[in-house]
Amino acid sequence: MGNWTRFLAKLIFAISIMAAGFSGTAHAQKRIALVVGNSAYKNVSHLDNPKNDARLIADTLRALGFTLTGGAAQVDLDKASLDRAVQSFGNQLMGAEVALFYFAGHGVQLRNSNYLIPVDANLIKESDVDFQMVDVGLVLRQMEGSGTKLNLVILDACRNNPFGGRGLRAASRGLGRIDAPEGTMISFATQPGNVALDGNDGNSPFTKALATTMRKPGLDIFQTFNEVGISVKRATAGAQLPWVSSSPIDGSFYFTSPKTGAPSAAAPAQVDKANEAARAWSLTRDTTSQAVLSDFIRQFGGTVYGSMARARLEELKKDQIAAITPPPASGKPSQAQEAALPAIAADAKLLGRFDHWSAYTATARGSRICFALTASPKARSGGKAYAMVTTRPNDKVVNEVSILTDYKVMGGSDPSTLEVGSESYAMYGQGNSYWIKNLSDESRLVGAMRVGTEIALKGRTAEGSAKNDSYSLKGFAQALDRANRECR
Repeated sequence: MGNWTRFLAKLIFAISIMAAGFSGTAHAQKRIALVVGNSAYKNVSHLDNPKNDARLIADTLRALGFTLTGGAAQVDLDKASLDRAVQSFGNQLMGAEVALFYFAGHGVQLRNSNYLIPVDANLIKESDVDFQMVDVGLVLRQMEGSGTKLNLVILDACRNNPFGGRGLRAASRGLGRIDAPEGTMISFATQPGNVALDGNDGNSPFTKALATTMRKPGLDIFQTFNEVGISVKRATAGAQLPWVSSSPIDGSFYFTSPKTGAPSAAAPAQVDKANEAARAWSLTRDTTSQAVLSDFIRQFGGTVYGSMARARLEELKKDQIAAITPPPASGKPSQAQEAALPAIAADAKLLGRFDHWSAYTATARGSRICFALTASPKARSGGKAYAMVTTRPNDKVVNEVSILTDYKVMGGSDPSTLEVGSESYAMYGQGNSYWIKNLSDESRLVGAMRVGTEIALKGRTAEGSAKNDSYSLKGFAQALDRANRECR
């Protein structure tokens, strides 16, 4: 959705929170949170969503009365920065009643301890852990010594050991069980020893459910995390089941207090309607039923969520049209389309056409791949130049952007760039292909492509001649989503 729509959604949410109000106890509470999201890892696999997850949680907690350490989500922290953030968090807790620590990113369990991985970690041997990672126990000790009534630790970090057999052979799958100290609840994105999903729509399933559920009035802390668990289980078809460790907690805690009384003069009927629409949309947004969306529009068409529902309905209608478009008789691309496919995907099966882009699945070197592809106007007239975004599950590669040209590229110190709107990305060239030079920018590039109208490649031949080519982005988002559904 556009920036203006996002602004309206945040504005309506903020107004609805004010309308719901906090209990007197909630107003008096000093709530402190440290929210960390690490995505741009330098020496292990990049993660697309933790920085988005952290920002979503930070925005939600701020609206619910929390003071954030550092003033905002802390994103892509190296070891020194993460140590400073945890220490600053501990210092802020003096006199607070509620402490909350949230971390999204890579985490591992090793010899009965759980470690959070900073973006600069580069383990060579197991003993490096103490110097390059942060023990969750350190965070718990900061909270325990502060005198807070309630401590919450939320870990969306239960992913595979990113170091594989290098340096951490003894590391176990996922995170391990932690016994919660007195007055503490620890929430894991999945069960001990299991691996949580990073998500493929901008946020992890766990964090998306958490942010939605925390906003619901009248759910105490136990009801909140129970509902999060049920939501994630349903969203992942049982593949992921969140888990909680808790000690006895004295008193009741609500992220959003129970609503009492009728809307006041400061909370007019239209604001209450927007609040109702927000709750309904949280349950409806992922539906694939056109009838459900049509009914939502009938009830809430005048709200910003009604606009989102109309956009979602149009997407589903386009998908339906694409699904009933007769494919080639063999289920493969036509001869003309096949000429525009890279040699790696000679056995490509067409999944659907979406304006200028198409979605395919294929087998490359014995491994399944899925990709969205478009040919440049030059390629459609007989040349071979096209843009691809590829996912290779076996290689743990998601949404890799590449441009294949009909000339040999300069390579080496090639100054070539790929431009989307006002943004420019340095490209690395080899042979007749380009890839993004800085991997940490790839998810941002894909996001820009989703909302852009065109990508423009400014390349150089091996002889140094300038070569410019462009590709329409019409249909890109739909083609990419269709391809990625095939490789989930």
